Amino acid sequence: MTIETTILDFQLSNTYEQYESYMNAKEQQNMFKEMGVKIFYIGK
Repeated sequence: MTIETTILDFQLSNTYEQYESYMNAKEQQNMFKEMGVKIFYIGK
């Protein structure tokens, strides 16, 4: 079984709080689920 791990490092154009709110929104989480994406950490 192969597990792919991707780490993204980028600069935000909005505040961190806006980014976190967007990423944790139900609609966004549903899209990730449909794509098979599992997020285990969102942080500074």
